[in-house]
Formats: sequence, C-alpha cells, structure tokens
Amino acid sequence: MTASGFDIVNVSNGLEALEVAQKTKPDLILLDLILPGLDGFEILKQIRADKELKNIPVFVVSNLGSVSDVKSAKALAADEYFIKANTEVDSIIKAINKKLGKKNQ
Repeated sequence: MTASGFDIVNVSNGLEALEVAQKTKPDLILLDLILPGLDGFEILKQIRADKELKNIPVFVVSNLGSVSDVKSAKALAADEYFIKANTEVDSIIKAINKKLGKKNQ
C-alpha cells in the first residue's frame, strides 16, 4: 500500500493499535479482528467511544467472515468489512481512496 501513496503504521497488538491511533490521529484505520491483547471488536468499540477518534473511518480486514462477525463489526460502526481471503488489495485501495475523497489510482 505504500506504493499507492499511503503512509502505513503497522502495529503488533491491540493495545499498541489504540496507543498509535490516539497519538497519530490517522486518516483511516485498517483493523484486523484477531489481535493479541485487545481483539479488533474491543478496539473498534473503544475507538467509537473516544471523542477524538470516533470519526476516523475504520475498515475491518479479517479472515473472520461469519455473518455474526460482520454484523458485530457493523454494529460497532465499522465503515467497511473485507474478508482477507476473498479480497484483492486493489479493492481495499479503491475503497480507501473513495472514503478519503481521492481519485482511484
């Protein structure tokens, strides 16, 4: 994704994800649901409860693809939900560009 002009910050666990989001206030968050520490559902819940983070778009990108997982993420106000095994990176990039108001590259 860096080749598409995005600045990427990778984190390795849920607590770090929240800390980085609070410090950097990113334009958009790509969130997996399976993370050590806090899982993605809890991170999404905390992001939406934080007055400084709640309006940041969050795209869930996970291999959890059950109807209940998708519904749970959407109920927590995930902007998009992509199942890794069924999604090309280009599709995610196009969705990011659309959400951020950029022309698709």
